Amino acid sequence: MLFLFLFNGQHFNFGGIFSPTIAWLFVLPLAAGLTIGSREAVFWTVASIAAIALLYFIDSYGIYQGPGVPKRIEAILDFILASFLILIFGILLVTGIERHRILEARLAYSIKLQKNETETAQILANAASVANEEIEFERAAEDCLGILCKSQRWAVGHLWLVQEG
Repeated sequence: MLFLFLFNGQHFNFGGIFSPTIAWLFVLPLAAGLTIGSREAVFWTVASIAAIALLYFIDSYGIYQGPGVPKRIEAILDFILASFLILIFGILLVTGIERHRILEARLAYSIKLQKNETETAQILANAASVANEEIEFERAAEDCLGILCKSQRWAVGHLWLVQEG
């Protein structure tokens, strides 16, 4: 935070609210959002807006009039700012693509789990229906095993029954 206000003090030397370096105050929340997280990005956005409001207030009431910035230094500062912004947006693009890829993988996994759950529910429903139709346990068990083998694409299924005694 101290850095922000020290940096804000530099704007007075380069023309106050009309300083070419004021755009750096918009870069700070972007950098915080990329490196730390969204809560910090919101904090730095509010802090940057407060710093710009302070500059505007000081310029509006003529509290301080800076000497201005020479044209050749202004061009260098504009180039550095443009380069930094291009770098920031490149990083945003790359991280956005990576986040999109991760979300797609999570969605595919979720769909696969849902499909498995749906298939399991269908197998259970079919087995329950067959079991309710059959009177003999062995015949119902054989039909249920057939449903399970067919759904899992098994060529063979074995059912072991334990006999009493």
